Amino acid sequence: MVAWLEDGHFPATAEGLLALTDTDVLVAMNAAAKDDTAAGHDSAARIMKGHRGHFRLVYSRDPGDIEVNSAPGSVIAGALTDRYGVDRVKSDHYVARNAVLDFPVLLQSGDVVSARSMSQILQTLPDVFVDYVFVDPDVADDARLYLKKHKVSILESASAKIESDEDNEDVNA
Repeated sequence: MVAWLEDGHFPATAEGLLALTDTDVLVAMNAAAKDDTAAGHDSAARIMKGHRGHFRLVYSRDPGDIEVNSAPGSVIAGALTDRYGVDRVKSDHYVARNAVLDFPVLLQSGDVVSARSMSQILQTLPDVFVDYVFVDPDVADDARLYLKKHKVSILESASAKIESDEDNEDVNA
């Protein structure tokens, strides 16, 4: 999509966005899927050809991994990228801190109030951690086996490297 969109972005105006139809997008994706030289061909082919070529989840955040390394998904993605190449590994990592979830609530009296004022739970939502690593389906089984055997050592060695780098900074300071 990025390669197909003008300047790599969706239109900034409501009129521009509404002028972009599903049909336009699907026609462009189908054309890219059929043309090996087209920008975005690989992604379009994975979606349009129906061969279930989407990337497979091989790692998701495990609370035990956090005790070993503070950024386990990034470390796992790095190790898998080293093993399989940048085109075969995708990852998604982010933290949503202090999320504010609020919406209007219509009371039986007809008054409209904030949902946060009605719920202690909405006032104290925990942080949301997203930490996923996906790989090309051609290497998914191997990647799962590799992580089963080496995940702990990958996380520990990355943590040891960070500690070593910190120790070197302390010495050089």
